[in-house]
Amino acid sequence: MQLFYREPTHKKGHDLWTKKMHRPKILPGKREESASEYLRQKRRMSRIMVMFSPKSFFALPFLFALSVPTICAAPQPPAKATASATQTLTRLPASGLPATWLQGAPVKQWEQDKVYVFEFWATWCGPCLAAIPHLESIHKKVTQEGLPVQIVGVNVRDKTSPEKLLPFLGRQRTKPTYTIAVDTEQTVDSQWLKPLKAIGIPFTVAVKNGEILWKGHPARLTVDMVKAMTLADFTAESLGKDPALIEAEAKKRVQAIAKLYADNKLEEAEAALLRFVADSSIPSDFKISALEIPCYKALYAKDFAKLNACLRRQAEAIPNDYRNRILVTNFILTTDDIPEDQRDIALALECLKQADILSKNQRGQRSSVQSRLAEIYEARGEHDAALDARKKAWEFSHENAHLERLRETLSKAPQHADALKLLDDLLAGKASVPEDFLPKRIPVEIPVPAATSAPLIPSQSAESAQVLEALRSLKWIQGNCPETLPQNGLVFIDFWAPPPPGPYNRLTMRRPAAWLDEKTKCISDTTTYVIALTPDHARVSDVLAFPRYATTHAVAVADSTHAPALKLFNIRELPTSLALRDGKIIWSGNAQTLPEWVVQEASKPDYDHTRAEALRAEKQKEFTKTLKIIGEARKLSYDGKFEAARERLESVRPTLERDPTLELLTQEIFMVEPYTHKNFEAVGSICEAMLNKYPTLRGVAEHQIKLLNSNVDLHAATLPVLIHACKNIIATGTPYESAYWEFIAQYYEEAGQMNEAVYAAIMARNSAEKFQALQAAEKR
Repeated sequence: MQLFYREPTHKKGHDLWTKKMHRPKILPGKREESASEYLRQKRRMSRIMVMFSPKSFFALPFLFALSVPTICAAPQPPAKATASATQTLTRLPASGLPATWLQGAPVKQWEQDKVYVFEFWATWCGPCLAAIPHLESIHKKVTQEGLPVQIVGVNVRDKTSPEKLLPFLGRQRTKPTYTIAVDTEQTVDSQWLKPLKAIGIPFTVAVKNGEILWKGHPARLTVDMVKAMTLADFTAESLGKDPALIEAEAKKRVQAIAKLYADNKLEEAEAALLRFVADSSIPSDFKISALEIPCYKALYAKDFAKLNACLRRQAEAIPNDYRNRILVTNFILTTDDIPEDQRDIALALECLKQADILSKNQRGQRSSVQSRLAEIYEARGEHDAALDARKKAWEFSHENAHLERLRETLSKAPQHADALKLLDDLLAGKASVPEDFLPKRIPVEIPVPAATSAPLIPSQSAESAQVLEALRSLKWIQGNCPETLPQNGLVFIDFWAPPPPGPYNRLTMRRPAAWLDEKTKCISDTTTYVIALTPDHARVSDVLAFPRYATTHAVAVADSTHAPALKLFNIRELPTSLALRDGKIIWSGNAQTLPEWVVQEASKPDYDHTRAEALRAEKQKEFTKTLKIIGEARKLSYDGKFEAARERLESVRPTLERDPTLELLTQEIFMVEPYTHKNFEAVGSICEAMLNKYPTLRGVAEHQIKLLNSNVDLHAATLPVLIHACKNIIATGTPYESAYWEFIAQYYEEAGQMNEAVYAAIMARNSAEKFQALQAAEKR
């Protein structure tokens, strides 16, 4: 029996659009195939196999660790993002050079023996923007060494006006100083990209004397590779081994080392590990993965002396790697399985202090390191050291950096003298943010179902008998197996897998029934049971003893011997929860998507399963029919038949207006006509109407932000709507309030409303976790 863990489907507000990384291409135009590698890696990680065998259970952390290098390295391309290996095009015609040059020296023809590195990007392409710091680093290094190399970023397949591109790039955290061009005449697309079969971007081509030297994803390009291209005797072999092949071989070696440890061939495993770490051709990320293997083995054996020795070896083996230092620190501080008196806090402090030195030019990294240092000092009662670390954590935070940049901007513009004085007064506590500037808090109302008017009655149904028989076959390690199931009330079952020993990871952490508890807290007379799916019964007891996993619900354990019982529940992946009424499964799925009808209808005393099923089937039929009509209208709209599209949608308007999801799909169709005619204000008006209609639905506000950030010109024309959307999210409550205030400040600044930008920047500071921690430390 095999189960899979699927990552929770909820989306964090800042993940949807921070740095404009995940903006959708929903409006007419060419649809690119490239997608955020970050999301691709999360999807790949999210299906972690939980096999019902101790050996596989032991190997899980090692297999998980193997996915880390690609996540932490620069984004990698999907396979189809690079040109086909079988293509014959070996030269780029100079006639394909971009027509418009915005920054740097224009390239009109190939200079003799000069290397040109063309990177193709667009404003809507998250991975393209993520590649800017890497290309900028290469540009600076080759420039410093005076090499005959020119890096050129070419904007392609983008509807953004060329004059808007440099201001857009100027707002990125890393502003590119290399050459920027625009494919306004589509010569690059037609004469270069299409013959190269480069479907997706980012895509990079290196050229010398018109000859293609290298092509692929920009993250694969290194300074050493570019230097090799400048040599007179350059050959493909000069580039060295393909990084992809190096990584593939390294991954196999790590897997082989993991197997040796899993098979308890310790002497052979240690020898293989030492050879691997000493190999200078191996990327450090893979060495870290290999060094973690004996750490996990010692942790599983609860040999904490050995664990601490392995962690110290890991830290010292790659001493100048920031990520390695942080991973060792996290292992020590966030692994629940390590008793407090067995944690090597001294090693954690050493790692953090070295990480602070290694991150001297990275403010974000230094801020995180100082926050972690402050936590250690506070736990040890060293309040002066903790306060100093808190001050540095705030000093290096991106919220403070935003304030510093804003102040610098204001100080350079005499016309903003009033805004500068306002900022200084607010920082000094001589002024405060006006009440009418703040969004009014909108509590999200959860309809409370009617209370059960009659006592619960034991169910006599055949389905209840089957469920009870299945539950009784399990081993209950907390609480008791139910003796009966109610006929007139709801019972929930949450299927859960305890995390393997190791550092706390938000991606895979899930407290038993946590989402069900949140969704069903307004229902009276309900009971929730937890079934842990694992072969290691003792592991369940250990995990439930950790505060972050504690639950008051009864917990049973199921393994492969309980397959017949589990077959009744038809569980194929995790997370999965069930809702039962009279022993019948009326709903199953991710508890975060628990539908409203379960809460509102199924908990009623007079709930009739047959009638409810018929009603839901009818609604589903209506929903499917409406979706089909929306699809037809979308095609008509993209074909320019706007009136016909409106008529199709009008036929189902009552259904559309009852369902926010359908209305959002319809909204995109209504936006096509004004967007096609570049009437961006009309597009903004459509989004504004949605925000006014659904002020408490964060998903609606997030959707509007994604839409309006999908094009630079649309973004510039709809700044007030973007501000409205962010304020709606803040008003309903969000753990990312500081991030939303920071974006509001950015939008006000772009609109030239500097006083409002100052107020928003101060609110970003006030709601920032690191600023609040500093204030708390100062009070102590």
